[in-house]
Amino acid sequence: MASRSENKSPDGFFVGSANQVLDQILLRIDDGQHESAENILRQLIKNRPGHAESWNLRGVNAIKGGGIELAIECFTKASNINRNNAVYAANLGNALGLDKRWEQAAGAWSRAILLAPKNPEHQLGLAICMMHQGKITEALEQGDHALQMHPPPEVIFTFAKSLSKHDQLKPAINAYTAGLSQQPENTEAKFQLGALFQKLGDFKSAADCFRAIHFRDPNNVEVLCRLSAIARELGQTKEAIQAGERTLSLDPDSAEAHNNLGLALCDLRKYSEAVEHFEAALATTSARYETLNNLGVAHQALGNLDTAENILRRALAISSSLPAAERNLGNVLRQAERFGEALACYKRALKKSPLDYTNYANLGLLLINLNRPADAITIYEKALSLKPNHLAIRKSLGIAQLQCGNLREGFQNYEARLAKKDGFPKIPRWFPDCNARSVLVTAEQGFGDTLQFCRYLNRLVEMGLEVTFACQPTLVRLMRTVNAAITVISNNDKAPETDAHIPLLSLPFALKSTLKTIPADCPYLSADPALTPKWRKISDKPVKSVGLVWSGNPDRQDDRMRSCPPELLCKLLCIKEIDFYSLQKEGVPTDLEGITDLGSHLTDFAETAAIIKSLDIIVTVDTAIAHLAGALGKPVWVMLGNTADWRYFLERNDSPWYPQMQLFRQKKPGAWADLIRHVAKALRVWASSQNQPSDEQ
Repeated sequence: MASRSENKSPDGFFVGSANQVLDQILLRIDDGQHESAENILRQLIKNRPGHAESWNLRGVNAIKGGGIELAIECFTKASNINRNNAVYAANLGNALGLDKRWEQAAGAWSRAILLAPKNPEHQLGLAICMMHQGKITEALEQGDHALQMHPPPEVIFTFAKSLSKHDQLKPAINAYTAGLSQQPENTEAKFQLGALFQKLGDFKSAADCFRAIHFRDPNNVEVLCRLSAIARELGQTKEAIQAGERTLSLDPDSAEAHNNLGLALCDLRKYSEAVEHFEAALATTSARYETLNNLGVAHQALGNLDTAENILRRALAISSSLPAAERNLGNVLRQAERFGEALACYKRALKKSPLDYTNYANLGLLLINLNRPADAITIYEKALSLKPNHLAIRKSLGIAQLQCGNLREGFQNYEARLAKKDGFPKIPRWFPDCNARSVLVTAEQGFGDTLQFCRYLNRLVEMGLEVTFACQPTLVRLMRTVNAAITVISNNDKAPETDAHIPLLSLPFALKSTLKTIPADCPYLSADPALTPKWRKISDKPVKSVGLVWSGNPDRQDDRMRSCPPELLCKLLCIKEIDFYSLQKEGVPTDLEGITDLGSHLTDFAETAAIIKSLDIIVTVDTAIAHLAGALGKPVWVMLGNTADWRYFLERNDSPWYPQMQLFRQKKPGAWADLIRHVAKALRVWASSQNQPSDEQ
């Protein structure tokens, strides 16, 4: 930023005009010959101390040579000699800014603006100073005004960087966009723009930026890493994996690429492969908080809770101020039913990041586990105040409300589960006041849900509707016993044309169910008479028969809370007055004696219903069998963990869904042994009462 307006020849040994001498000096500065340039300039100033341009050039040389203090001194001299030169004032403002003397810099830039009000570079210089002074609003106004004057792209990019550093992300995006409109091939600016989009969560725009760079530079490892991470955020897991693998082919030791690939594999539930990549990332660089956190989460998903705990504690040892590992450690401890320790973790995570909605969401789940759904409702509402459109949290709020018995609001919020579901028919949603003669109902969740809520189908028939019910293939035969007027198909079959559609679990909401209006007429399912004769060998025995189920789906993360260790069942199996029959599809452990294994006969739910019909009573943990027995009107005892599903509500030993269901609840987490002893005692009493001769002859 040199001015060549002064043309008087300086005294001394120089040959040529003043402009020629200054040109020689500029050539030396540009060539990095700062010492040589400094010697010439000192000679010039010695001969003509009032020569402003010499002082200015000396300042320029000092800046390029790293001498900020000398530069400030020289620009100050030049400005004092010629107070009407905007360039000198601007150079002074720039130098003071480099020295972080923002107030003084702002003064210099302001003077430059007064001298050259149409120069947008000066406007942006002042805007940057204002930002560093905390005058964000004024800085943004100043910057917007300057950008309208179309400054050079390099100056715009400098301003954009300053905006980004001060977390003014959207204005920074606007600035980068403005600069790139003039200089679209600037890769660095496009990269920074993509990074800003990524930080803001606009992953589509970020992907566009990085793909543009990738097109020109396909071997750019940093860009490929970004593309891998962004593709995952967009749900494009295949692309994320491809980008990660491409990165590793170029740089096998890229910790970031290994980490990104591990996260993408987690999305596919390939946790073992993910663990390998996280460990590879840790092997190629020093232990990083983020990677340890991810590795801990992967081990948790694999059920390796002790390993996960140790890894997450390592992450916290690296950085105790970040909330993610604290929160995830809480998740591990919650899954291990160490609820008190989990609560302490969540509280620490909230203290570290009080505006992070995920911390509230996790705390809400823990409160559900602690049978405190009313407190969970308060926490979920706080989370939604921070993230109003978060569907999973709204669904969780609905579950907490349902557990409290508030079915109306609970089922309304539970509808959030559907917002992102694909695959439903593209026909109008059914509600009681819609003008429809036929309706398609689809089962969209687990077997137990279908068995419990299919009772509502009869309500639709009573309303005069033609009902088609699409359900899981293994339930088709059984569901045909609900009502002969209902057409039952597999959800793998092509559905017939209907006027409207509704997911099965939306029926309680649509029909405005309350605790008092639950359709509890049981049985509403029947065993096929053609299947029952072969099981008379059980029902014809004089000894009482009990069907037994002790574990649910091992793939569920909360299965530990609802499945009973089979070795504890000996307390039941030793009751001599009872014959026990296993309804576990996976069979009976070899060391478990005193029980007949019927697992191989459970080919579908119709066959299972026929078996249950032949038994006197069912004793089960919270599985689909509990709902099947209840729907058949069979006496069923359900053994619940300390944390029970919402449909069993709180503290009840009966169920409004099934009149013949009795609930046995743990008094504390993991207390299966105590619960089994309680059930064994009750079974002995029951067997004794069943074996007593009747008064009627």
